[in-house]
Amino acid sequence: MSELKVRLDHRGLGAYLKSGELRGLVDDVTSEVAEALGDPQFSDGEGVPVHVESYTSDRVMGQVLLRHPGAANLEAKYGILRAAAADSGLEVRGA
Repeated sequence: MSELKVRLDHRGLGAYLKSGELRGLVDDVTSEVAEALGDPQFSDGEGVPVHVESYTSDRVMGQVLLRHPGAANLEAKYGILRAAAADSGLEVRGA
């Protein structure tokens, strides 16, 4: 049996991870997660602002944020971001 050798093009991979093509995919997924969240509200009816942003460091990244001081408690109690991510087809792991 012959040994298979693989050589990675690190520059090419790095360029792809910063590409506009990948940015479009990341933007699509973050928008899907935000849409899956709907219009989150606290029990008193106060709305929670949902903010979507994307940025580039060593790769394109995106995040969906709940911009409210009580958002961490809302996530801890109901897991709405986790559920929205899973509903959007993302694999959710960890606590």
